[in-house]
Amino acid sequence: MKSSPEGRRRAAAGVRTVAPLLTLLVVLAGCATSDIMPGRQGAVPGTSRFFVNLRSRPHLEAAPSIRDYAARGQFVVDELQRNAAASQGPLISFLQQHNAKYKAYWVANTVLVEADEETRRQIAAMPDVASIEPDEPIALDDPQETVSAPPATHDYSSGLTVEWNVERTRAPEVWDKIGTQGQGVVVGVLDTGFAFHPALNARYRGYKGSNSYDHNYNWYSAVGDCKTTPCDGNGHGTHVTGTVLGRDGNHVIGVAPEAKFISCRALNDGGSGTWSMVLACYQWFIAPTDVHGSNANSALRPQIVSQSIGGGLAAAIAEGNKSLRAAGILSIAAAGNNGGCNTVGAPGAYSDVLTVGALNANSNTVANFSSAGPVGSLIKPDVMAGGQTVNSAWPKNTYRTLSGTSMATPAVSGVAALLLSAAPDFATSPADVAELIRITANSNVVIPSGARANCRSGSPSPVYGWGEVDAFKAVEEATLRRPRRGVRVGGH
Repeated sequence: MKSSPEGRRRAAAGVRTVAPLLTLLVVLAGCATSDIMPGRQGAVPGTSRFFVNLRSRPHLEAAPSIRDYAARGQFVVDELQRNAAASQGPLISFLQQHNAKYKAYWVANTVLVEADEETRRQIAAMPDVASIEPDEPIALDDPQETVSAPPATHDYSSGLTVEWNVERTRAPEVWDKIGTQGQGVVVGVLDTGFAFHPALNARYRGYKGSNSYDHNYNWYSAVGDCKTTPCDGNGHGTHVTGTVLGRDGNHVIGVAPEAKFISCRALNDGGSGTWSMVLACYQWFIAPTDVHGSNANSALRPQIVSQSIGGGLAAAIAEGNKSLRAAGILSIAAAGNNGGCNTVGAPGAYSDVLTVGALNANSNTVANFSSAGPVGSLIKPDVMAGGQTVNSAWPKNTYRTLSGTSMATPAVSGVAALLLSAAPDFATSPADVAELIRITANSNVVIPSGARANCRSGSPSPVYGWGEVDAFKAVEEATLRRPRRGVRVGGH
C-alpha cells in the first residue's frame, strides 16, 4: 500500500526520535571488547556461532512509492536502523552482561552471537527472539568439468569479437538496434572479490583513469583481509564480474560492457565463507561506506546485486534480500549445481530473488548440474542462461573457461543492466524488472532425460522457469512500457 507524503513525514519524524538510541547502540557495539570480528570463521571450542533473529519487523511499505532513488535508499536505511535500535537493546545488554561475543546487523534484524550452550538456551527463551540458527559455512560448488576449449567467439560488423554465452542472450542486438550497452547502471558483485584486469578496470566505478583508483564506496571485504584494496586470490569473482560487463578492446566477454560495478568480498581465496559475511555485504550494498567502514551513503548503492553463491536456507538471508528489494535493488542469484528436483538453495530459493539456472554450451538443453525446483509453491529457477564452458576474465590478466550456474547468473545480471540502461524509469522497480525478464524469456528449453524429468510439471517449469533469458525482448518490452512516473537516479 502506498503512503501519503504526510505519512512519510510522520515516519521520518519517528526515525529522528530514535536516532539517539541508535547512536547509543552503535557506540556500545563498536566499543565492546566482546564483539565478533568481521571475517572470523569458526567458534572457540565450547561455543557456537549463531544468528539470533528478533521478532520485530521494519515498516518498509512506503518504500516503493518513493521515486527518488537516493531518498528511497535513505528511507529504507533509516527504517531498518530504527527497527534494529528499538528491538535489539535487551538482547545486547544480556550479551554484554554474559561477556558473549556478538555482532549486530540492521539489514536483517539479527545479532550474530558466539556463546556456550547454556547462554544459547537462555537467549532462546527471551520473548523477543523469533528463532536461532547457525551461521552456516558456504562454499563454491561449481562443477569441475574437463574442457579442451570454449566454444568459438563470433565476430560482428562493428568489429567486436563476442563470447558465445553473451551472444546467446541476444545482447549484441540490444547494443546495435536499441543503442545501449548498460550505460548509467551500477551492478554490485558479491563473490570472492576481483582482480584488476584489462577487461574490468575501466568498468570498475572506482576507476579514475591512468591506473588511478578510488576504492571508497566501491570496494568492501567482509572476509577480514584486503580491507583497502581489491583482491581475488580465487578467481571466481573476477570471472563472474567479467560476464556481467567485461570488455578488453574489441573482445567482449560481458553482456553489458558499458555498465559499472562495485564489489563486496564475501568468500575467501579458498572459495568459502559464512552467511554472516554475506549479510555484511548486503548491508554494505544498501549503504556503501568508505574503505574504513565509515560515512555510509545509500545514494551510492547499486541497482543490481549479482551473487553466484548458494547454501542452506537461512532466515537472516531471506530478510536481507527483502531489504535489498525494498531499497530498490534487484537481487539475482544462482540456482546451484546440485542437479535433481528440490535442490535450489538460498539465496536463490527466496521470492525476492531472480534465480538463474544453466544451459549447455551453444544449446537450449538444461545442463546436468543445474539445480531445479520447485521451492515449496515457488517456481525456481526463474530463467536460464548459458553456463557451460564460459570464457571470462581471470587473475593475472588471463582468461579461463568455467561451468556452473555461477557462470549463468552474471549474464542475467548483465541483461538487467541493459534493461535499466534503456528504460531508467524502472530504476526503483526491481519487481517489474524481474517480471519483464521472466515474461520475455524463451520457453523452448529441453530437459534431458533423468531425475529432473520427474520434477513437478507445469508452465512455467520447476526445471527451467520461464525459459532462456532474452535480452532483446526484455529491453524492447521495457522501452514499450514507458513513460512511467518520473524517477531521479543519483550517485551513479
